Amino acid sequence: MTQFNVALIGTAAKVVLYLYFIEKAYIISVPKTSRMRSSLYLVCLALLFPSLATMILQILFRINIVAIDYPFHCTVGLELPASILSLCYDALMNIMFAAIFSKFYCFPTTAQQTAHQSSSLHMMAKRNAITAIISLLTLCINYIILIRFSGSERGLVASSSNALALSIICTTIHWVTTHPAESQLNEKALQRANGDKQFICKIKQLQEVVVLTEFNPA
Repeated sequence: MTQFNVALIGTAAKVVLYLYFIEKAYIISVPKTSRMRSSLYLVCLALLFPSLATMILQILFRINIVAIDYPFHCTVGLELPASILSLCYDALMNIMFAAIFSKFYCFPTTAQQTAHQSSSLHMMAKRNAITAIISLLTLCINYIILIRFSGSERGLVASSSNALALSIICTTIHWVTTHPAESQLNEKALQRANGDKQFICKIKQLQEVVVLTEFNPA
């Protein structure tokens, strides 16, 4: 079960990470079209489908060995084809996103330069480029260690290394998303995507004064 957990949870976490990168790339590009009409957004979404193939390869080419002697250590891992292909796919995806954010940071478009939040977009591109680079290094080191040990590790070591890699990536994303400018841009992007318009609602309270007159009988 350890290898299935590593393959399923690891693949799901990386898909969520890549969806985050796709959304950030769409926002930073200052698009004039919706997501489903943006070529950048659609191409990046299409590149997520090979992740299902890598997950299937990790299940088909898995290594599961349980020692017959006490303390019955469990050794799990991936055979070389699955390790190499998974490493290449994750490396290419992270390099692509790092290149996209670096391009937006170093060579912003006219729309990015003339936008009201140009400085915030510049900062977002820089921070997300750093996140993509850290993700690239973390995942590559994880796979290289696995390949170095002939594709097999102790079950506890494999689970711990994957958990550590995901924790480092999540911490980096938290560092990026907690910046105030990030929150403001996200809110404005959602408003633009949903077609929301800001409006001021004024509530007027009508007060009615009732004057009671008491008539004393004559």
